[in-house]
Amino acid sequence: MSADLNTNDIEKLTGEENYYPWSLQIEAVLTDLDLWVDIDKKNYSNAELEIAKKSLRKIVYSISQNVLASVAPLLKENNGIQLLRILREKFFHGAAITKVKLVYEAFKPISSGSSLRELRNHIDDIRSKFHILTLMGSQLPEHVKVACLLRSVPENLATSILTYHSKKEEDLNFENGVKIIIAECERRNFEKNNNFMETTLASVFKPKNRAWRMTHLYCTACNRKGHLTELCWNENKTSNNKKAQNLQNPCKRSHVAEISDDEPKKFRHDFAATSEAHHESFTTKKSFENEVSVFKLLEAQRNLSSAAQAAYTSNQSNVIALLNINDGKNVGEMSENLNVTEHNRFKSPIPNIDENTKVKMDLEKASKIVPTLIKSSD
Repeated sequence: MSADLNTNDIEKLTGEENYYPWSLQIEAVLTDLDLWVDIDKKNYSNAELEIAKKSLRKIVYSISQNVLASVAPLLKENNGIQLLRILREKFFHGAAITKVKLVYEAFKPISSGSSLRELRNHIDDIRSKFHILTLMGSQLPEHVKVACLLRSVPENLATSILTYHSKKEEDLNFENGVKIIIAECERRNFEKNNNFMETTLASVFKPKNRAWRMTHLYCTACNRKGHLTELCWNENKTSNNKKAQNLQNPCKRSHVAEISDDEPKKFRHDFAATSEAHHESFTTKKSFENEVSVFKLLEAQRNLSSAAQAAYTSNQSNVIALLNINDGKNVGEMSENLNVTEHNRFKSPIPNIDENTKVKMDLEKASKIVPTLIKSSD
């Protein structure tokens, strides 16, 4: 193993807080390299002074720049013995004071808002102080170490240790307490991140407001939102009169689509619009009544016998005379003609009904319905 590698493995001296472990490490490294000289001796040989000059280079590499800048003006001789003495006088004030100071620093609390990485570094710092005390021959009991840990971490984390551990002193252990604190901190960070992710996902994928609003309605007549086509004011204003005229004269409708007043002097052939207008007119009450009347009229025409229709349309006076016929022969011939006509139309057997009664019933229907036909045709 090279000398440079051994020197780089030494933790650099940063001040009073790590002087004692550094002094032990630098002594071990210089001893392995045959460069160590006892700094408590009063007289040194020329060989020892030559070794001290060689060790100076290794010692300089093992201390920080701030420490080197503070002790460089005090260095009068170019050897490692004087440098080690200056460092001991500056940073080591005695074993008792150092121990007290290390314990005091172990109780120093960490801020409550520290991250998990800062908490780990703080625990490592406490562990290093306990190790220095052990090297100095003052090993602290476990319950004292746990007390230092509880005092230095936030109160909410310290409570988790107290609730987890039993009340027996032998169960209190510094390393177990460290594991509990790290696990509790990781759990809280996970819950915090998980809640944040849930909140973020909920805000991103939140369903849109599906509440019903008037703006959801759309009118195809005026191309505006807020109402339906059936309730469009512009549509009703411009087309109510036209619809009434179309209902009165359904046969005089134009095949040119009607355009509202919003677009004057613009016409286009739109048979779909024409059919839609026909459909709207027939859906009204008056159109429905007309359809019912036509249906009844067609049904009445189908029920009338061809002989009665011909007789009534040729001469109304003859129809009235036929109502008073008493001659059985004429009635029989007419009934026979009527039966043959009905049989040819429906191709079904005719029930046995009195011939005079049937003719009278047909003529009565004709007398009521045919005048309506004549009026509608006029």
